[in-house]
Amino acid sequence: MRNGRQWPVECIADEQSFRAERWGDGTGMGVERDGEQRGPGMTPDGSVAPAAFVEREPPPALGDRVPHVEAIWLPRDGWVIAGLSRRGLSHAHEGRFREDAMDARATNGWQLAAVADGAGAYPLARVGANRAVRAAVTAMEATVTAADPGSSEDAGAEARAALLAGLRAAYDDTRAEAARRGVPAADLRTTLLLLVHRALPGGVQLFAGAQIGDGAVVVRDAAGALHRLGAPDTGATGNESLFLTDVEPAAWPGRVRALRLAGVPCYALALTDGVADDFAPAEEHLARLERPLVGAVLAAREGEAVTRGLAELLAYERAGSFDDRTLVCIYEMGSGPWT
Repeated sequence: MRNGRQWPVECIADEQSFRAERWGDGTGMGVERDGEQRGPGMTPDGSVAPAAFVEREPPPALGDRVPHVEAIWLPRDGWVIAGLSRRGLSHAHEGRFREDAMDARATNGWQLAAVADGAGAYPLARVGANRAVRAAVTAMEATVTAADPGSSEDAGAEARAALLAGLRAAYDDTRAEAARRGVPAADLRTTLLLLVHRALPGGVQLFAGAQIGDGAVVVRDAAGALHRLGAPDTGATGNESLFLTDVEPAAWPGRVRALRLAGVPCYALALTDGVADDFAPAEEHLARLERPLVGAVLAAREGEAVTRGLAELLAYERAGSFDDRTLVCIYEMGSGPWT
């Protein structure tokens, strides 16, 4: 980052297929990927012209305003939900709002989180993303608050019910908001990734997730194994995402995944594609982000320090990485890999 500490995040896995050309103030607003130059600063002959990054504010008259950076710090019952969402370079350069969103609650022994990435091509994407995460987390909270699971099996059923309730609430809310505004539901298109956790008797940890769209929902255990709680959607052509209102409710149960881990430190992450794509495939490269995240940033025990560390960590520079970045982690205080 330009002000403060730069965390040593290794982002580029293959220098031959990902080669950066930096210029101007060093922000890398144009990149060469697989031999093809993309981004601002192109000249007619294909050479790179100098181009400086300029951070701009959205027009004052633009409604549905959201902050450029948002943080979560929610400790309870020895576990913590920590997260940060920040506006990407492209939106900052173009004077647009952040279109990622996140929300979280901790209640009745559960940790509940949601992240979303509004589809940038649609005018109310940030509205859809924000409404989706809030509606989903509120519905999940209501589901688990009404229950008192007496066994591991009950908790698993409750996690599944909470995730399905979250998907339903987000789906209904975004469609209702579109109808209220008199616009197509597509104007509020957004991805949605849900994550829940409960500590069970005997040192068993229950994690469950659901995913519609790109990004990643994963659990890492102390043995180094990465467990996915969702699969990214890439659409019919393989190069675009699906969104919440694209998937019929009948398909939602097949998107719910659960995992139990016994007796090992572990944590879970929900990431929008602005982070996940920089470390894909996650099984090979996500640990490069996790080591400074868990070993340094989350090792702090105060919310202000963790939030500051997350902001610095997610300011890593990678050529070609311009999108909003959102990361939410559910972890046990003082316990985990790389600590």
